[in-house]
Amino acid sequence: MTEAGGRRTRDYSCGAVRFALPYEFKLTDHEERIERPLLNIPGETTLGQFWHWADSDGARIILECWSDRPPHPGQPLEIAYRWTVTHAGLVMQLAREDTGFAPLIHAWFELPGRGHFHLIAVGVDDESFTRVVNSIDLEQE
Repeated sequence: MTEAGGRRTRDYSCGAVRFALPYEFKLTDHEERIERPLLNIPGETTLGQFWHWADSDGARIILECWSDRPPHPGQPLEIAYRWTVTHAGLVMQLAREDTGFAPLIHAWFELPGRGHFHLIAVGVDDESFTRVVNSIDLEQE
């Protein structure tokens, strides 16, 4: 547990990345090994892991880590706006999706030889999500 700007956070290590989530978020699900078909290459699959956290208000944060390539090409469908963040030597693409329901924010990046990462926030405001993204650090190989 750390204090980030006066806010309590929990530190997590997932795949090749470490980051801090607001203290209220609790791990609710984790799958160590999942196999999914590649939607753009029939007959091929990819291996991944995922973690899912939620707070008591229903906000969620999901991290997917794919060893080779993500199972679904492309980006969110209903993008309201997008931006790029460079942090810890990573260039991350971020996008806010306008679904008409809870806000969805996506961040995705690749670590060559270590995987493709997709961080998704549901019902989390931009400022809180930006703090999560800015807390990302890389695990040593």
